[in-house]
Amino acid sequence: VRNASGEVVHKFRGEVPLASTAAQLAAFKESHFIYHEHLALRAGRYTLETAVSDQAGAKVSARKSVFVVPPDGPGLGISSVALVRTLRDKNQNTSDQDPFLISGKLVTPAISPSFEKSATDKLSFYLVIYPGQAESGKVQLSMQFSKDGEPFGAGSPPLPDPDSGGRIQYIATASADKLEPGNYQVVFIVTQGDEVARESATFTLR
Repeated sequence: VRNASGEVVHKFRGEVPLASTAAQLAAFKESHFIYHEHLALRAGRYTLETAVSDQAGAKVSARKSVFVVPPDGPGLGISSVALVRTLRDKNQNTSDQDPFLISGKLVTPAISPSFEKSATDKLSFYLVIYPGQAESGKVQLSMQFSKDGEPFGAGSPPLPDPDSGGRIQYIATASADKLEPGNYQVVFIVTQGDEVARESATFTLR
């Protein structure tokens, strides 16, 4: 993890031993594994450089991504939006501080937001809303959809009340039955009184 000046501020490094029987090998190659660590970062712009080495298969894959940690403040805020790959029950290895833990369920985000239309009947998005401390009004959410840059729909689902930590964790689900193949964007807009915060998510249907 590099800061805006290019300095390395944190390193993730570890081996992930994986094994399977000969009968399980084909399914094993089609599966995925998740490696995660938690760290605290100051507000700012960061670059995450990731490299994964498969020593047995003699292959290496690398990716670079940019993310922003917003400053803490009393105003209305919204997290990044994650497309949901799976939702499963928490277990004894799940940390109560995991940011993807919601009501006893653990969200596995989709790493590559590209989906086969024939195998996708719905799409779910996970986000966290932080109500403003100075505003007493109710938080409202609206979702605006576009395909290949052209708007085609919107919705305003009701939100639950904030939890004991003051957050509103929410999973929004949209039907994919009537969506044609293409590139999509969903803009999430939250309002509370005069305050507005927004985030977006993109995905592709093939």
